[in-house]
Amino acid sequence: MIEAVLLLLFAAGAAVLYLPEAGDLWRLLRHRTARWKESFLTEEGWLQNRQEICQQIVMEHIRRLLQITFSAGTKKAVKYFLFFSAAVGTAVFAILFCCASIVVAAAASLAAAAMPYLLLRCMIQEKQIMGSQEGEILVTEILNNYKIQYCNMVAAIEATAVTIEGAPYCRQLLFNLSRGLNRMAGTSDLELLMEEFRFALGTSWAGILSENMFLACSSGVRVTESLSDLAKSMEQARQVEEFSQRENNEGRMILKYFVPGSFLLLFAGGIRFFGLTVEEWLSYQFQTSAGLTWAVLFVLT
Repeated sequence: MIEAVLLLLFAAGAAVLYLPEAGDLWRLLRHRTARWKESFLTEEGWLQNRQEICQQIVMEHIRRLLQITFSAGTKKAVKYFLFFSAAVGTAVFAILFCCASIVVAAAASLAAAAMPYLLLRCMIQEKQIMGSQEGEILVTEILNNYKIQYCNMVAAIEATAVTIEGAPYCRQLLFNLSRGLNRMAGTSDLELLMEEFRFALGTSWAGILSENMFLACSSGVRVTESLSDLAKSMEQARQVEEFSQRENNEGRMILKYFVPGSFLLLFAGGIRFFGLTVEEWLSYQFQTSAGLTWAVLFVLT
């Protein structure tokens, strides 16, 4: 039965291929394929273009992190950051290469090189949590100043940056946004400013707020009703962010107390149950290949 069905499908496909319209279809496909190949120029050029785009994405991501955390969003700062990360990883690899296996040394080197980036991400998360707590104040103040400034969003952002209270992180973001609005040259610059603003807050309501500000600044669309609806829904958003903050606090408690406590228990157990002195324990842990490998794996885990 299955063989008969397959045979019928094959016969139907063959019949379709020999229809008069099939020739036009094949010519169209060949034309589209040729145009597609021409769009890439050469394979070398295409690969180089992809590499440049990927590099720009990575550099822009790190630049945003540095801009939000240290207000140092320049190309020079990104290059220094990458050099510092590479130097830390290389130093750790050089220290462990002679004392541990190359796999452990490479893993510790990669973890050390990624540590500055992870610290930046932790700092960003702390700031985003702070911004989420200030969200209701931010939206309300922007809405009020937007009405006062006769639906002029640029003026409303400037006024909110000056008058807002109880939201220091959002005030800093608004000052940066106001300076960028005064220096922007077109819609692309405005899109970049709103993307940085959205990234700095990292919440769903920040995306809605940035979209409204973009529309109001670029085309003059009145967003009073949209901002009013967003302000009404901020209470529910605040409850969700408070729940995520509790989860973050639990994770911090684990890293802050449980992990060091575990290492202290290993130290106490080695002295109490194996009869080691402090000097012997330190020697076995950090001056032998097995002990050093265990310490590196413990830290990485």
